[in-house]
Amino acid sequence: MDSEIQRIHLNDLPDHFYIKILNDKLRSDIFYKAVKNCGGKQIYLAKKLGVDRRRLQKWKNGTRFMPLKFLRKICLLTYTELEYLEKNSIIGLKGDTYCRNCLTLKFPIQINEEWAYFSQIINTDGHISSNLKMIEIANDDIGVLEKIKTFLKSVGITEKSINQKKWNRGKYFKICNRSFVRLFCYIFNIKSGRKFDVVRISDIIKISPKNVIASALQGAFDGDGFAVERTWRIGINSKSKNYMKDINELLSVFGINSYFRGPDARGRYICEITKYSNLKNFQDSIGFYNIKRRKKLGKIVSHLSKYPKYTGKEAQDIILKKIKEHGSIDVKKISSLIERSKETTNYHLIKLYNDGDLNRIKKGKKFIYSLPRNMKGVENERTYIARR
Repeated sequence: MDSEIQRIHLNDLPDHFYIKILNDKLRSDIFYKAVKNCGGKQIYLAKKLGVDRRRLQKWKNGTRFMPLKFLRKICLLTYTELEYLEKNSIIGLKGDTYCRNCLTLKFPIQINEEWAYFSQIINTDGHISSNLKMIEIANDDIGVLEKIKTFLKSVGITEKSINQKKWNRGKYFKICNRSFVRLFCYIFNIKSGRKFDVVRISDIIKISPKNVIASALQGAFDGDGFAVERTWRIGINSKSKNYMKDINELLSVFGINSYFRGPDARGRYICEITKYSNLKNFQDSIGFYNIKRRKKLGKIVSHLSKYPKYTGKEAQDIILKKIKEHGSIDVKKISSLIERSKETTNYHLIKLYNDGDLNRIKKGKKFIYSLPRNMKGVENERTYIARR
């Protein structure tokens, strides 16, 4: 059965969050019912909650955010479910009493592709200050940063809370909104401060639908990923072994085989994807949003579609097949037929000759290869066994 998109409800949030019901009529009605159920006077409700009456009045008027724990008590007094408030009002949210900037959100919050992508950009290219006041993101792709900026605006982060600066490789953002930082860290269980050795992909991502997982993986590869045309592979590196294990496991959800190794001399673990089928699957299911890496991946996939990689045995079986079709042949001709370098082809020809699978004679400065007489007209036994 397909996974369902994950949602964060008001009732899921811890008590340190502060709430404002932005529907004035709904807020007024719920306070009116709470007062009525406490004896008809506001002072009675204030005593019931253990707060000052003037503070209660500010909550009722919407001039001050109220702690979530008191909203829960008022809901109990009025027999109102928090989910009812979610359905009928936009919610103002502050991370704690000291937050100057709030968020304006529609609950439940859906952990969709945009949230998933951003979560892994933070795991790779982001840093959360230890006091939970800000998030910093550094990335050398302007398109990625603009994608992040669009997401931040969608969750109520204003322009004044986003400080954009240039650095020697591009731009970086400093997001100064304590409410958002605390909400983000709560949802994804992300640690503040120095995090490289404890970073993980959150369980809320792992149990999400495949499109959300794909977006999370794209964010990870856009952050710390790489694409190398010289060796026809892509990958990602991190100093967190557990993070690389998570990446490896989630790639398998899409049928993408990968492997990770490490640590290297700098303490990094590397997860790499090779072979045409895996790279093509990655391109179709996940891909890069990073422009440079997306172009490199396209070139890698295009090259391997024309010149697929073989195992040593596969390459040798193809060589035998070509020689059977074309008769006596030299290394230059066979390398052209199998679309491989002369060096690689020569290595396989020598191996086949030493194993007794080919004959060769020298003509001038080059060798001419052919099948042994007892093999002409029949398939090579190695190929036959492999096909069975």
